[in-house]
Amino acid sequence: MQPNPLPNRTKDSTAKTISEIDSMLEYAQEARVSNVQLAINIASEAREYAIQLEYLQGQAKSSCLLGLFYMITAKHDLATNFAHKAKELFEAIDDQKGIAETYYILGSVAYKSARHHEGLEYLYDGLRILQQLEDLPGQSRVLKAIGYIYESFQEYEKAEEIYHQSQSISKEIGDKNGESNACNSLSALYLRKGDIQHAQELIDRSIKLKKETGDKRGLAFAYYGKGKIHFHQKQFELALDYISQSLNKHKYVGEYLGAAMCHAKLGKIFFELDDLDKSLKCIEESLQCGEKLNNDEVRYHAFEYLYKISKKKGELVKALYYHEQFHECKSRVINSGTKSRIKSLESMWRMETLERDAKAQKEKADFTERKNQELRRFVSRVSHDLKGPLTSMIELNKVVKAEIKEENALFYFDMYHRGLKRLNETILDLLELTKLNSRELQFTEINFQDLITECLDSFHYYPNFNDIDFQLHIEENLKVLSDKGLINTVVQNLLENGIKYSKHGISDAYVKVSVRSMSEDYFAIIVEDNGIGIGEAYQEKVFDMFYRANDEVDGSGLGLFLLKSAIIKLEGDVKLESEEGVGTKIIVIIPVIPKSDN
Repeated sequence: MQPNPLPNRTKDSTAKTISEIDSMLEYAQEARVSNVQLAINIASEAREYAIQLEYLQGQAKSSCLLGLFYMITAKHDLATNFAHKAKELFEAIDDQKGIAETYYILGSVAYKSARHHEGLEYLYDGLRILQQLEDLPGQSRVLKAIGYIYESFQEYEKAEEIYHQSQSISKEIGDKNGESNACNSLSALYLRKGDIQHAQELIDRSIKLKKETGDKRGLAFAYYGKGKIHFHQKQFELALDYISQSLNKHKYVGEYLGAAMCHAKLGKIFFELDDLDKSLKCIEESLQCGEKLNNDEVRYHAFEYLYKISKKKGELVKALYYHEQFHECKSRVINSGTKSRIKSLESMWRMETLERDAKAQKEKADFTERKNQELRRFVSRVSHDLKGPLTSMIELNKVVKAEIKEENALFYFDMYHRGLKRLNETILDLLELTKLNSRELQFTEINFQDLITECLDSFHYYPNFNDIDFQLHIEENLKVLSDKGLINTVVQNLLENGIKYSKHGISDAYVKVSVRSMSEDYFAIIVEDNGIGIGEAYQEKVFDMFYRANDEVDGSGLGLFLLKSAIIKLEGDVKLESEEGVGTKIIVIIPVIPKSDN
C-alpha cells in the first residue's frame, strides 16, 4: 500500500501553512514503510518550514520522526540528537504522547547499541506514560521492544510473555502491523524451542498481515524469519529464496541492519551448499554493513565465517588473521554485553520492584477505599437512625418551656437542649459528608447572586444576624460551570463561619463576600470578616475533622472540614488568613470549567 501523494509539495515553496506542514509529516510517516530516505527528506523539509513559522508542535513532531527514521537506518548519533531535541520541544508544549515517543526512540537506539540497561529504562518510562494515556498502539510497540531485551539476555519465558501481551493488545485494537511484529518475534522463540509448527504458523500470519498493510520494511523482516525456519530445516533453496527477497526489500527501504543480517544468512546458506566463493562474497558484504554501522556483533559473526571459509579453502594465513579479528570483536561484544547484562538485570529488577510496589500500593488504596466506603455507610446508617429520635427530643424542649416554670430546672434543661442541638448538627454534617463523598458531579452554570442570597436567608435565625453588614461583590459577566451542590456547601460554610465568629456588641461588624475571576481558568470566592479571628497556633488545624478552635461557639467541628472536602472534589484550593482579635479571610480558588471538560 503506497502512501497517498502529497499535495502541492514543491521545493520552490517559500512558505507553508501549519496544515500543509502537518500533511507533510503524515506523508513522511506513511512513506517510512516503503522508502525511509524519502521519509527523511520530507520530514527534514517540514522541520525547516516549522522553524520558519515558529510552529513548535511541527518542530517537535518532525524532529521526533527524524529520530525514528535515523534509528531505523542505524544512524544512531543523529537519531539520538533529534530525539533529545524533540523531547525538549514536547516538554515545552506538555505533549505527553510525544515525550513517550522520544523515549521509545532513545530506548531503541540504546538497546541496538548494546546498552540494554539504558534501553530498558527509557522504554519503561515511555510505557508508563502510554498506560496513563491509555494509548494501546504505543503500548504494543514498546512492549515488543522490551520483549526483545529480555530475549537478548535469554530470559525467554519473560520475553514470550511480553510478546504475547503486545500481540493481544494489537489484536484488540485491530493493529495489523503491531500484531505482525509480535508474531515475527514469537515465531523466532518457537523456532528456538524446536516447535516448528507454531513457528511456521506465526511467521505465515506475520507475512499475511504485512502484505495487507503494505509495510515493506516489516515484510522484509517477516521474509527473513521465514527463511530462518527453512534454513533450520535444511531446506536451503527455499531459505535462499526468502532471504534474497528480504535482502532486496531491506536495500529498497534503506534498512542497513536488516541487510547485514540477510548477507550473513546468505553466506551461511552458501557455506552449507559448499559454494565458498558466493559465501565469501555475501559475508564480506555483511562485514561492510557492520563497518558502516560500527556494529561489533555484525563484525564478529562475519569474521567467524571468513575464518571458516579461509580454513576450508586452505588459506591458513587469512584464516589466522580472521580468527584473531573474530576473537577481538567477540571479546568487545562479550565485555560490553556482560556489563550491560548486569546493569540490565539490575534495571529489570528495579522496574519489576517498582511494578510490585505500585501493585501493593494500589491494593492498599483499594482496601482503604473499601473500608472508607464501609465506614461511610455505617456513619450514614447510624446518623439516619439517630436523626428521628433527636428531632423529637429537641422538639420536647418546647413542651418543657411551656409547662415547667422552676428556674433551676429550666437551666439544666437548657444545657441538655444545647447538647442535643450540637449532636444534631454533628449528625446533619456527617450525613452531608457521606453524601458529598459519594455524589457524582453535575456541572451547571452558577448564578452566585441567587445562591448567596439563598444561603444568607437560611441564617436569619442566628441571634447576631441583623447586627452584621453583609457586603456582596460579584464580578459582572462571570461565567462559571461547576457543581451547584458543592458550590453551595462551600458558600454555606464560609458564611456560617463568618456569622458565628463575628464580634458581638459592635456597631461595625461585617462579612464581605467577593466572587471574581483569578485568571482565564480559575475563579475565587473570598469571604472576609472582622470577627474574633483565629490564633496562629490553630490555623493549620482548622480544616481537620471535628477540630474546633473556640469552644464558646456552637458547632460540630465539621464545617471547615466539609468545606475543604467539597473544594478538593472540585479540584480547587483554599487559603486562610487570620489574626486573632482582628478577623479572618478565606480565599477559595476553583476551576472556571471542570478540568475533565477542558
